[in-house]
Amino acid sequence: MKKKIIGKIIIILFLLTIFLFVNKLLGLISFGADEEKTIVESNLEKYINYSFSESNKGTLVQYDIKAGIEYGEEYFPIKNSELAINLNKIDDKFPNEVKVISKSTKVTNGKIDKIEEDYSYDENTGKVVIRANNENENGEAINSNKPSQDDRDEYILICYYDTYSEEMPSRNLQYNVEYKVTLFTEDSKEVKSSADFSNEVTENIGDVVSITSNSGEVYNGYIKSNIINNTTYGTSYNETQEVMVSKKDASQRLNISSDNSFVRMYNNDDGDEIINELGNKENLIYKTTKIYKQDVIDLLGEEGKIEILDSNGNVLATIDQNTEYNEQEEAIITYPDNINDIFIRTSDIVNEGILHIENEKQIKSDMHYLENVKVRNVMKVTGINLEQQDDETIVENEVFYNEKENIVDVKNTETNVEFNVNNTDWTNKKQNEITFNISLNSTAIKYNLFKDPTLRIELPSQVEKVILGDSSIVYANGLTLNGVNVETQDDGTTDLVVDLTGSQTGYENNNLGLMTNIEISATVILKKDIESAQDKVNLVYTNNYDINGKTEQGNIEKKIQIENYTEVQENTESIENISSDLIEQITEITTQNVENNIVTASAEEIEGLKVEVETLKGDTKLNNDDTLYEGEYLKYNV
Repeated sequence: MKKKIIGKIIIILFLLTIFLFVNKLLGLISFGADEEKTIVESNLEKYINYSFSESNKGTLVQYDIKAGIEYGEEYFPIKNSELAINLNKIDDKFPNEVKVISKSTKVTNGKIDKIEEDYSYDENTGKVVIRANNENENGEAINSNKPSQDDRDEYILICYYDTYSEEMPSRNLQYNVEYKVTLFTEDSKEVKSSADFSNEVTENIGDVVSITSNSGEVYNGYIKSNIINNTTYGTSYNETQEVMVSKKDASQRLNISSDNSFVRMYNNDDGDEIINELGNKENLIYKTTKIYKQDVIDLLGEEGKIEILDSNGNVLATIDQNTEYNEQEEAIITYPDNINDIFIRTSDIVNEGILHIENEKQIKSDMHYLENVKVRNVMKVTGINLEQQDDETIVENEVFYNEKENIVDVKNTETNVEFNVNNTDWTNKKQNEITFNISLNSTAIKYNLFKDPTLRIELPSQVEKVILGDSSIVYANGLTLNGVNVETQDDGTTDLVVDLTGSQTGYENNNLGLMTNIEISATVILKKDIESAQDKVNLVYTNNYDINGKTEQGNIEKKIQIENYTEVQENTESIENISSDLIEQITEITTQNVENNIVTASAEEIEGLKVEVETLKGDTKLNNDDTLYEGEYLKYNV
């Protein structure tokens, strides 16, 4: 008996141990299926078999890796995050070296620049571990702001393999990415995910030093105003360029230049795209260039230097350890007038990294082309090695040359009008007090200015009469409101015609974002013989602001609910008539009961309604057998 009890105790303790172990394990894994979910994205950016010399050749593979998190109902800041990338072998070799460049840790700690990389690599296993921290020395969150679901931590991972091949064999690049975040919860909850990626490659992808270039939107609003109104606006826009150095010893230095021009693009009769370069390159100039201090240090070292020259070789600016940067650690170079081209050259490259170049460019006021015009920028980067030929002569040898073309549309401006009606429920029960509000928007160069615009408000056919109230215009910017007229059309409908004259001749008055606003007050009376329905108020507008004299036309509709109160009233009157007839007949029944001394409750059906009359003496209901005395008061209830 004693042995059986001991055996049961052992079994219970064993099961309890297993339960506690599994519970602890599940707590550590924290799949996060019902709440948080982590996301991993990756893209192969470069695959290059390179050979710069007998001692400098191999295979370069570059990945862009992004990671994020989707939260449930509750939000907890991230304490730290970790990406583990398990790389594959190429020709039975793991990378002999890797380099990580942190572009963003916005999800983990809110940073998008000045990020110190924290990573390790085991070349025996091919495993790279990248870490990001959001915990200060007091155990508190450095950044507590909740990231959006589109935000990502982003890293560039560059892998160097000693596997150069002249034959360009087909290779399968397989790798696994594990992502883990630890949250600021009482139990330091962990949320994990894992993803596998694969790329079949044969030919080279990308360049060891690559270029990307992007421009902001460009509109011809100022150009159009310069033609129509003889203004002298310059059209400024921003251009961002990135020079990505994926291998520091690909060249000793870099030369970076751009060729800017206006082009006109169209398709010929055969459907082929034709690009014609316009002969007015002098109308596109540089205003400023921005270079980041951290980029210079990361790529060129503490004693690194960048020089910016004009097309004649004159040095316009030098950025080095003596440069005075602003509070954001940016060097902003402002150019003199009419700098059409700039040339950038670096000192010796000491590390892999990204050089960001942000240019403000301007289309001069002399540019008067509009049709199908685009801005073309061809950015060129040249790898340079210096060769000392003698004591006085140093020769620049070109190692490689890459270029990137970026074409920017000069978009045509459009007329922008906004229309609102304060009350969209109209009835014929009463007069409808309505305010029509029309805004002419020329607050930005992507919108047209206004020249002799016309405005017509087309009212629904149910409108019988309109009594105009006050009308006004604010922030007119060259326009005059002469009045508002009521016009009856041939089909009997009613329109409100706004009499505007004048032209807007510049954008200066609209810099505060204030639109020209027209407000019209009116009393709208609907017809009696209408049906309830949904209808519309239609604003038709035109604008004559065009270099070719064309008129731009548009319309805006607002839905209106029409209520026929007459239908409801007729039904009410009918019910009232029926009620009067009933009262008359009920009165007759009650009178008969009194005249005939009927005290017992009686009932009669009238027009489908059951009418019952009962006799009360005080609060007592009477029957025919009850005794009544002279002078007593009776009450008949119907």
